[in-house]
Amino acid sequence: MDIFKNNSTGRFHSPGKIALIILFSPIYILVFGEIFMRLFAGVALMPRYVTGGDDGIRRNIPNSVYSQTSREVDIEIRVNSQGLRADRDFRVQKPDGVCRIAVLGDSFFMGYEVDIEHSFSHFLEENLREAGQPCEVLNFSVSGFGTAEYVVSMESRVLPFDPDLVIFELHQTDLRENVISNLFSLEDGTLTRTGNNYLPAIAVRDKLMQYGIYKWLIEHSQLYSVIREHAGKTVKQLLLAKNNIKNYLSSPSDSSQGHDSEPEPRNTPEDLLFALLEKGKQLSTNNNAEFLLIDIPNGFDPPNYYSVLDLEMKDYNLAANFNLVSPMAVFTHPENAQEKYYYQTGHLHMSIEGNRVVAQVASDAIISKSLLAYKGEGNEAVSPPHQVSVED
Repeated sequence: MDIFKNNSTGRFHSPGKIALIILFSPIYILVFGEIFMRLFAGVALMPRYVTGGDDGIRRNIPNSVYSQTSREVDIEIRVNSQGLRADRDFRVQKPDGVCRIAVLGDSFFMGYEVDIEHSFSHFLEENLREAGQPCEVLNFSVSGFGTAEYVVSMESRVLPFDPDLVIFELHQTDLRENVISNLFSLEDGTLTRTGNNYLPAIAVRDKLMQYGIYKWLIEHSQLYSVIREHAGKTVKQLLLAKNNIKNYLSSPSDSSQGHDSEPEPRNTPEDLLFALLEKGKQLSTNNNAEFLLIDIPNGFDPPNYYSVLDLEMKDYNLAANFNLVSPMAVFTHPENAQEKYYYQTGHLHMSIEGNRVVAQVASDAIISKSLLAYKGEGNEAVSPPHQVSVED
């Protein structure tokens, strides 16, 4: 069937009608695609309001307010004028007698798919207050971040707020994100800042965000959401290929014999992750702050949760080198087999209960280890058990 012919007469349509067909065909396809998605696919809408920071990495768009919806959630994300997920701004200079915790993570610690009062940071602040240790919890998390961006954020955004405790999220995607961002390199055990920025598609996004129709699309169009997610995955694969690390995850059999002995220098994503964690700890101790690492398992197949601690990083003995906590014991307990710790119809972020459990594990560790009591002596750094050389 020729769309340019009149079916009743067999003659071609006039040039004007042909022009209209050409003009409206894409619109018809888009409308049909949107209707199809809504009727048969039920795609989650998870917009990310991020822009570029002066430090060469992404940041949350200040004062942004947006919604995220799926078959399980309908929540609102609110960001303050400093780019933190919070309903108020914080004084940069810490007031006398005030305790502060800085949280650095990706969309898990940002609290995607939950309202702010059900986020990890809020539950943590609430738990500590009830335990008699009131503390401001400042959430510096940005969706898509890896450990490399946590380190850059610490130097440019976090340390001016003078935190008493710095919390890093640990997730399996850090191995990939640290390679993709190319912010740091690791050569013969020495961690070095490459001097590169990592602002994927930010310039284009910033221009599009000037138009109301684009903002409407990212919050309401399921078809656009699918296209954006596939495009994002494709770009990440291209960046991995560009860095010649398409198969970036080394198998457990290729791992070193552990870090209790002196290993031969290697340059794997696992080594890079370990070095970045040590850099984060070093920055914390140099600034009289404690350092806490929190493992966030994957929730793809509950109750069969998966942690980077179990495979890729199992030989790095993170628990001996860092204050490390994990909710895995709670998540995998037989009595909790029916608990929903991750939403399954969105982007697999932690549920309200998942955030509550992680915050409880974290607050228990903070109290039992007296992490908020640490002040250090002057600016003298505390050397970690295993130290890599770091060049700024």
